[in-house]
Amino acid sequence: MKKVLLGALLLLSINVFSQEDKGTFVRKYTSYLVTTNNVEGEFKEGNTTVVYNEDDTTNISIYFGDDKILLYSTGKIETGKTNSGQEYQLVKCINSRNGKTVSLQLFEKVLRIFTNEEFTDSIQYFR
Repeated sequence: MKKVLLGALLLLSINVFSQEDKGTFVRKYTSYLVTTNNVEGEFKEGNTTVVYNEDDTTNISIYFGDDKILLYSTGKIETGKTNSGQEYQLVKCINSRNGKTVSLQLFEKVLRIFTNEEFTDSIQYFR
């Protein structure tokens, strides 16, 4: 009986430790900038909250007041550096509202969402 109990405890502990913690985290942004065809618009004030890995998934939720956009992550997170040396993480997602593919580029204090495959249209959020 002791062996069965010990075996069950061992399997339970292996299962608990093998579960991947996706690490939910929240970033709040206070301003944004829209770029269309590589032409930047004006900075605008606006509170936006982004929840990464919400509900223990790889989904990303963007909250604008009471409004919410859910983005489904479709691939692995890529890492890289800009020409100026800023590190970022990049992930492709599908917008749950319209089914379009977007790419999120996360920096330390900035989130850039590319809304087309040519990377000419984007929304940048600043903390």
